Amino acid sequence: MRQLTHDVRNQLNGLELEAALIADSLSDPEAMESLARIREQLHHVAANLRTISARFADPMPTRAPIAAADLFLIFQEQAAAMTDLPPIDWAHTLNGQQINVDATEMADVAKELLANAREFCGGGRLEIRGRFDGGMVLYEFCEPKTAAIKTELWGHSPFCSTKREHYGLGLWEARRLVEANNGKITHEFKPGAKQHLLTTLSFPVV
Repeated sequence: MRQLTHDVRNQLNGLELEAALIADSLSDPEAMESLARIREQLHHVAANLRTISARFADPMPTRAPIAAADLFLIFQEQAAAMTDLPPIDWAHTLNGQQINVDATEMADVAKELLANAREFCGGGRLEIRGRFDGGMVLYEFCEPKTAAIKTELWGHSPFCSTKREHYGLGLWEARRLVEANNGKITHEFKPGAKQHLLTTLSFPVV
């Protein structure tokens, strides 16, 4: 995958160079507008390629002790910076516990989970909770669903989706980041009158 993205980047750079050379010799306004659109599309493809390539880099977290309650606040700040999220009920009972994680990477994980909820939530309010149980700090993302879902294979393999512009990389990367920070991520569908998806991030205290 790294070699493939490297080769495609070289090809895109070559096309951009050719476009720049052509631009120097054009005088027709319509042709120049068309070339500008082509160059914009090349930039968009290159940006998508950089994003995909970066996700295949091995996680190298810079872990440091942080109060579990402070990471919960970081999750709230991440949500506040996003648009069009469903309403969220926040609650935690954390009290002085510390975990050893890369807070920036965990904010990225929260962003991925929130973005998924924004797109696939079945309506209603999200619940995000934090608690301490059995030596572990748990962050629980509770998302209402309108139908049963199977979660067994989520996040275990990239490129597992055929939906346009969805490549199965988000939850795969989130899992890699959580595990690189000595944590665990689980997804569980909870049936019942208020069926929901429960995604849990768990980390040992330090």
